[in-house]
Amino acid sequence: MSNSTNPEEFILNIYDTLVRDWNPMALDNPSEAQNTYDSYIDGILDILAEEENASAHKIAAYLVRIERDYLDLNPNPQRATASAEKIWQHFMQFAH
Repeated sequence: MSNSTNPEEFILNIYDTLVRDWNPMALDNPSEAQNTYDSYIDGILDILAEEENASAHKIAAYLVRIERDYLDLNPNPQRATASAEKIWQHFMQFAH
């Protein structure tokens, strides 16, 4: 039996990780979180599409950059790294 997920489930896993684990703005309203965090999924997918250069580290750096440069927050590298590692696990399950 394969552990792979379909593309829609993979995207949902990324979204869930952003909302439940990363969530630097501590948004409680699901629709507000969706409107805010959905826009970052494409950037994560771009990183993952780099194939040999993709890594959890690059995803974490992207999340920290969003916190600092776009949300004007003090970045939390530990939270970004934990979230990126979870996204990477979802990616590995999806890709194999």
